[in-house]
Parts: sequence; structure tokens; C-alpha cells
Amino acid sequence: MTDEPHSPGVAGHIAQVFIRSKLTPLIIFVSLALGIFATYTTPREDDPSVTVTVADVFVAFPGRGPVDVDERVARPVGAWILEIPTVKHVVSVATDDGAMLTVQFRQGIERELALTQLYERLHANRDLLPAGIPAPLVTPRSVDDVPVMAVILWHDADDVAMLRRLAAELRAELERLPGVSRVDLTGGARRQIAVELDASRLAEQGLAADRVVQAVRAANVRLPAGNLAGPSGSFRVEAGALLSSAQDVEGLVVGATLAGPVYLRDVATIRDGVADPRSYVSHLQRGDGWSSHAAVTLALHKISGSDGADITERARELLERLGPELVPRDVHWSVTRDSGRTATHRVITLIEHMALATLIVVLLIALALGRREAVIVAIVIPVTLAIVPFVYKMTGFTLNRMTLSAMIFAIGILVDDAIVIIENVHRHYHEPGRQEDSLRLVLESVKEVGNPTILATFTVIAALMPTAFVSGMIGQFLRALPVGASVAMLYSLFIALAVTPYLCYRLLRRPGREVESHEPARPSPVPSPRRDWYRRCLAWLMARRWRAAGAEVAAVMLLLGAVALVVFRVAIVQMMPLGDVDEISVMIDFPPSSTLEETHGRVADVARALREIPEITSCQTYVGTAGPLTFQGVARHYMLRRQAFQAELQIQLTPEAQRSKTSHQLASDVRRVVTEPLARDHAWFTIAELPPGPPVQAGLVAEVYAPDERSRVELAGRVKGLFETTPDIVDVDWSARRGPPVLRYEVDQQRAAAWGVIPAQVATTVRTLIEGDDTVWAHFPREREPVSVSLRLRRSQRVNEADLRSLYFTSVTGRSVPASDVGSVHWLEGSYPRLRKDLQPFVSVTAEVTGPGPIYSAIDLSERLIEDSPPGSSPVRILWTDAAPDADQKSLRWGGEWTVSFELYRDLGIAFVMVLFLIYVMLVGWYHSFLIPWVVMLPIPMAFIGVVPGHLALGMPVSAMAAIGVIALAGLMVRNSILLVDFANKRVASGMEVRDAVLLAGETRLRPIVLTALTVVLGDGVLFFDPLLQGLGLTMAAGALFSTALTLVIVPIAYYQLMSVVQWRQSKVAA
Repeated sequence: MTDEPHSPGVAGHIAQVFIRSKLTPLIIFVSLALGIFATYTTPREDDPSVTVTVADVFVAFPGRGPVDVDERVARPVGAWILEIPTVKHVVSVATDDGAMLTVQFRQGIERELALTQLYERLHANRDLLPAGIPAPLVTPRSVDDVPVMAVILWHDADDVAMLRRLAAELRAELERLPGVSRVDLTGGARRQIAVELDASRLAEQGLAADRVVQAVRAANVRLPAGNLAGPSGSFRVEAGALLSSAQDVEGLVVGATLAGPVYLRDVATIRDGVADPRSYVSHLQRGDGWSSHAAVTLALHKISGSDGADITERARELLERLGPELVPRDVHWSVTRDSGRTATHRVITLIEHMALATLIVVLLIALALGRREAVIVAIVIPVTLAIVPFVYKMTGFTLNRMTLSAMIFAIGILVDDAIVIIENVHRHYHEPGRQEDSLRLVLESVKEVGNPTILATFTVIAALMPTAFVSGMIGQFLRALPVGASVAMLYSLFIALAVTPYLCYRLLRRPGREVESHEPARPSPVPSPRRDWYRRCLAWLMARRWRAAGAEVAAVMLLLGAVALVVFRVAIVQMMPLGDVDEISVMIDFPPSSTLEETHGRVADVARALREIPEITSCQTYVGTAGPLTFQGVARHYMLRRQAFQAELQIQLTPEAQRSKTSHQLASDVRRVVTEPLARDHAWFTIAELPPGPPVQAGLVAEVYAPDERSRVELAGRVKGLFETTPDIVDVDWSARRGPPVLRYEVDQQRAAAWGVIPAQVATTVRTLIEGDDTVWAHFPREREPVSVSLRLRRSQRVNEADLRSLYFTSVTGRSVPASDVGSVHWLEGSYPRLRKDLQPFVSVTAEVTGPGPIYSAIDLSERLIEDSPPGSSPVRILWTDAAPDADQKSLRWGGEWTVSFELYRDLGIAFVMVLFLIYVMLVGWYHSFLIPWVVMLPIPMAFIGVVPGHLALGMPVSAMAAIGVIALAGLMVRNSILLVDFANKRVASGMEVRDAVLLAGETRLRPIVLTALTVVLGDGVLFFDPLLQGLGLTMAAGALFSTALTLVIVPIAYYQLMSVVQWRQSKVAA
């Protein structure tokens, strides 16, 4: 495409409007003001907020067992939910006493709409559930379930009751802070009026436990009874009584005999104290001798959309202010998690990196063009970047590592527009013999490169924008990068055409007209040795066809070699680079028969062993309860870990800047330390590292499908065995692991009827005596937490099966009947949960991978599974996508990180194809040719020549961040090609020989191309200092370096060959 001789074009028109306008400086100041305003008012986070429309549905079906629950509840309820068109997947887990169904909705479905549809569907089918089943309970899950701050309190003397009361007071104060939604307490012991029932005394009085519960409930009722109105006025009437002391409870009449009333104190011991422990929380830290102390954790949650950094800072100030007033000297507190402070640190660090990148680019321009040109760039970069945080604020993004990284990423590419124009003005200023005034010269310079710059900018935007449509959580995680960079590029084009000519006109000086300047005039750049050397090399290559062909073949061989590094696993591909965080968790399952006290003692020994790792500063143990959730924990349902044999270690590390090892390396050290003691205890464990991207169920997940349960378990056992024998696979677990053994008291219906005992009464009595009943709350209005009246069999009478046999039940005639007369006790093997995904039953096998990555492990294990199939057995079908398995065939579907990786690279691949198509269409429209765009796009694949070997040389995996960088480089490299081809095309159109036009284009455009490439290399290279974004920084630097070098060789040669053929054919046709 050529411009009309006297037409300034779009670029020239914009420059003419703003080059002497009073609006131009106003644009500069308004842009900066908007950026500063948005930076200070936009909420800050460590990582981007991810909207996950997921809900758990709980349906109770007590005592039926996993098989019956799966068939009667999980399957039909799952079928109802799958009828909702917005539902993507339903995974059900059927246990002994009920089912949990995890409902995942499709991307883009509003949370309120999704939950409304779920509630409506469950309510509409409520009558189809078996009689007696309570209504399903729906619990939405989101990133807001993760607390932004966790505070641990511990006491030198381990007074758990005092700790709990103190923590409750602090919770009340913290919940008053603006932006705080709730504060959860974990650990300590609540005040409780404990009613320890005596089984023998109950039998002597002829009482059943359920009658005692009814009596206590009936004595704790106060109800509004209407109003009385009369001559003295109107009064509100209340009637009843509330229990407000242990003495009130002791004096309750729970029955009557011939000897008189039976008081509760006659059949139980009542005390006002603390509840029996059902969980333990402990704290160990290095400054305290690594001794274990009982502790209480406060987990602070923020309201969605509020500024986490501001909330946690206010919470710290409140705790420091209240500490001397409320906290005794022998009670200590420490912040074990502060996402707000982490976010602030990340933001400050990235802003420093942004300033460093800007400084590097400015210094580069100063060295290449001069100080005045560098001043222009120093103004243009912040003016352009300032609009990005404002756009983020208006569109709901927060300031986090991805949004700020997008701004750093943009520095290397957005300044290119201005550099091209500044360099062209600089070149025209220093050309000998130019007599035009400065205004006309600037406008002429903008006109010459302005329209190609517009095209080049839109090719970069076309390359970036498709990546904003990556689906899933990973798409939300990365979306700020293409959105921010695209906005910056678009605004940088306006700044380059409006503000840059304005600044050039006022700040640059022509060498021959510098009257008052003491700076010596710069020599003309025309006789530059570097340009002469490049021109001679290019002319030498074009002089012989075999030389040009040799250069092209060499480029192709380098490209194939780079691709071969990935194919042959010399260079490793991963979803996301390994992060470096300050927190690690260890999830431990001891043998299911372990008691709470046994688990507590064993996990304390494991925690003490961690002392040998110097980078660990503190550690908390959670037994029988879950610790403060992480995003990984939300995805893996760690909040449901409340069994006596389950424990969790939450480990805090020294800050990232103060240690030489990464958190991933320290996780390996933790695994080494805990493996031996946990192996002695026959425990299962997994190291849960905070993921750098979206969480997954596990690094490696195998979903095993087969026609029947026996075949599923058998095949899953084979897969589990393969996992355990693979060196790089650790923390192996499977869903067929059995739970605690069951001691069942089975009621004989005939004998119970003969004695006049109702089976339902037996079940409720045993449950009250063993599990306890805490449904009655005493009246203590000054207590921060409710004080329950707990009815339970005393601890010494609920130890073994003999205690079950010694129970007594009350018949309908009031007679005490021994448990041995109406039933018997049986030992049963523990069951394992039954799983379904989209109604298809399966068994899952999970593990973590310490080697190259789950992708390679899945490929290798699939081959081994097929090779190791027993003779005569049916082959196992390997599923790599969400395709439904065949119900009559054995299948294995890979999940976990593989699923996220597959979806990510699939979407990025589609985005890359879209990028190539969009760029090609734009170039065809610009050049009115189907062939020239292929020449312009030649450098795109050449980026791989630098990217893959660069990652390999530094020992880094090629991650999704690298893939995004390659897509962005497609637009950047096309920009450089456009500068060359557009210049040569215009000269050929004006009658110049093709060879001379190519050589002149290369000589003229060498400096702007090299400068723009160096700004990408040096500006985006700063991203290498962030562990999450290293791949992006390395890709932009290495890819731009190698692709630019090849652009300066391959594009001129290819254009010369193409135009020579075109001219030859035209001459032949004309002849």
C-alpha cells in the first residue's frame, strides 16, 4: 500500500492536530493524574481474584453405607443436577452416612444465577428422595473462603479455656473492622456445662438417655406469649425458663419413681467447665525452643471486592493496640498468614521493577539517539502506562502481580511506537541538506512511518487479545496480561502520534540550528560503520542464489532443532513455573483406628522433627480439625478433614528474600524429614504447596472406570502400583482406602418388640450416650460464644464394645432393658467412599510429581499400563479429554494438572491460530497482496529458535507464560518486518530496483528495529526476577533477540526473491 504524494495520512492528521495544541500538555497531566488516582484507590492482592462458580451439595442418609447411599441418593441427585444446562460436571462422593456432590458450572455463568438454578432443581425434586431424608444443604465455594489473615495465640501454661475466651474477645473486635466478613476460631476449649451421664445409674432409675435430653430441652424454653392490655397499659408477655447455671441443670427433674422425683444429679455428674477435646491445635516456633504449646487460630475473611492489604494492615494495628489491654504477658500472638502484606510487598517490588525497566529503556535511547530523545521517552512511558491502572479500576481488576506484570510487559512493546517516530525525526534532523523548518520536518517524519506504525500496533494488539479468551480458572488468572498490554498498546499509539511529535518539535534540536546550545552537534549517522557492515553482508547474501538459500535453510534447521528439543524432552513443558511462597502444608492421615490423642502425639513428634530445617520459622498442628484454608484447600475440600485420625501441619518459611532455597526445594526437604516417622506409623501424607496458578485436586490424577466395582478397584490397584514404583511420583493415594472399622450395635426387631423397646429409641439413645448432644444452649448473655449443655456418657464408660453391651434402654412400659437382650454387637470392616463423575462410577488414584511434570508422567504411565496388561484381559482405553467413558470398557482418564494444561494449551493454540489469521488478513488488506504477508510473517516461528534453547540453557521449563510470550512476539516481530517491507515496497513502487530498495530499507530501518528489539529484551527482561513470570521475561528477551536477528536477514532476502519473481513474471507477461 502506498500513500498519496501530498496526503498526510491518518498519522499525519493526528500529528497536525496536536503538535501545537494546548490540549497536548493537558493530555499528559490528565493521564498521569488518572494513573496516580487509580494506583492509590484500586484494591491490592497477591494473585488475581478468580471467580469459581462451584457449590457442594450435602445429602444426609445416615447408617445406610456407601453402596446404598450411592444408589439411592448420589446417582439420582446427580442426575437432577446434570439436567441444568449451565452445569459442566458433577462429582459425587457417597459415604456411610450421606453424599456430597460437587457441582461445577460452566465458565461465565453468574454465581447468583447458577445457585438459583441449583436450588430450584433440588427443591423441585425434593419429594423423590427417600422418606425421612432431610433437605439437601447447598454450600457455595469461592476464593473468599480463603482467609486473608491468620493469627495464632498460644499460652505458656497451655490454658486452652483462657485462650479460647481471649480469642473470642479479639474476634469481636476484628469483626468490627470495615471490609471484614467474619473471623473463624479454631482450637482451644469452649465453656460448657457438661452433663456426664452414668449408664448404670440411668438403668437403676429406669431412664433412657433420650428422655433426659427431652427433659433438658423442655426446661430451657422461653417464648413470647402475646400481649396484655388493660387500664394500666399494654404489656408484652413472656413465659418459660432458661438454664443459666450448672445448679439449674443439676436440679432438673428428669423422671419419677415410687421413691420420688429423679433429678439430673442423680443420674449424672454436672460441671461448669470446658468441653471434652474433639480437636487439638498446637504451635511451635524457632524463637521459643521449638516446644509445642496449645494454641487458638483466628482466621480473618474479607468481604468480596474489598482491599485485602488495607484490611490486614488495620487488623495488625488493632491487635498491637489491644495487645497490652487484653492479652496477658504469658500469652503470645503471631501472624502466620498475611495476604495483604504479601500483596503490598509484591506490588512494591513490581513497581520497582517497572521503574527499573523504564530507566533501562531511557538509558538505551540516551546512548543510541541522545539525551533529548531519552527525555521524550521518559515522558512517554509513564504517560502511556498511567492509563492502564485506571482501566483496571474501571473494569474491576485489582492491583496484583499479574496486572502490574502486564504493565512491565507493556514497557518493552509500547515504547516501540514512540521510538520509531523519534528515531525517524532524529534521522531527518541529521540528514545533510534538509532545509525544511522543524514543524514540517517533524510532520514529514510522522507521515513516513506513521501509517506502518498504526498497522504494526494493531498487529501486536491482534496477537495479544485472543489470549484473553483462554477458558477456565487459568484464563481468569492470566487475563489481566493481554487486557492490560492491549490497552497500553492502543493508548501508546495515540500518545506516539499526538504527544511524541509535540515533544519532538519542542525538545529536539537540529544540529545546524542550535544557536544557544553548548552541546556539540551530532555527526550525521549516514556513514555509520555498523550500517555499512550490515549492508555489505546483505548484499553478499543476495549476490548468489545459493547463499540466500543457504541462509534460509540454516534458519529452518535451527527452527526444527528448537522444536526437536521439546519433542525429545530435552526441554521440558509445564503448565506454570514453580512458585516461591512462604507457606507449606502437610496433610496426614494416620491409620483410621487411631484415637485423637494418639494422632496428636504422633503429629507433634513429626512437627518437632522439622526443627532441623533452618528455613522453617514456625509450625502449627491441627488434629481433628482443619487449619486456615488455602486456595488449594478449597479445591481439595480440606475444610472437611475433621476425623480423629486426620492431621495437618501448616509450616511458615523465612521470607523469600532471606533464604537461598525456593519453597519447592524446601517442600522436598520437608518430605525427606517426615517420610521416615510417618512410614513407621503407617500414615498417608501429601505435601500441599500453594500453586502458582489455579488449584487442582492433585498434580497427577487417574480416574479409573470399569463395568463393575471389583474391576474398578482391581485396575485402580494396578495404577496405584505403577505410581508407587515410579521414582518421580510421590504422595500416592487412592479413593479406595478404607475408613475406620465399624462397631455396630444391631437391634433384633423381634426381641426388641417382645421387650417393648423401639429401635429408633435405641439408635438415638446410643448416639446421645456416645456422640453426645449439644443442642441445648444455656443462657449466658455476657459470653462471646454460646455455652452448650452437653449430655454424654462419661469418658470411662465409652471405651470399648463392653460399654455398648452394658447400656440399658427404656421400654414403652418404663422398664429398663439391657442392651444385650435386644441386640448384639458386630465388628465390620471400614468402608471406602463410592465416587461418580457425571453419573459414571470411578475410583481415583492421586499423586504429586517431583520430576519433569505430570504431562510426561501421564504419557509414560499410559504406555506402561497398556504393556503390563494381564494376558487375555481387555485393553484399557486412555482418555485425555472430557469424553465420556464407555460403560462396558475399562478406561483411565487423566486429570489434575493435565486437564488444566490440556485446556490451557488447547486454548492458547486456538488463540495462536487466530493471531496468525488476523495478522494475515490485516496485512493482505494493507499490501493488497496474498504473497507479501507471508514474507512479513516469516519471523513469527523464528522466535522458537531463541525461546526453547534459552529455557533449556537456564534449566527452566517452557511454561504457559512462555507460550503467551511467543504469541505476543508474533505481533512484535511482524512490526519489524513491516518497517522493512513497507519502506522497500514504497521504493519499488516509485521505480527503484528491488535490490537497491531492499538494501536501502535494511540500512535505513536497522537502527529503529534494533532499538525496538533491545527495548523488548531489556525492558521485559526485568520480569525474569519474578519466579512466576520468569518464563515470560525470558521468552520476550531471547525470542526477540534471535527473531530480530533473523528478521534482518531472512525478511530482506525473502522479499527480494519474491519481488524478483513477481517482476520477472510481469515482464514476461508484458512481453
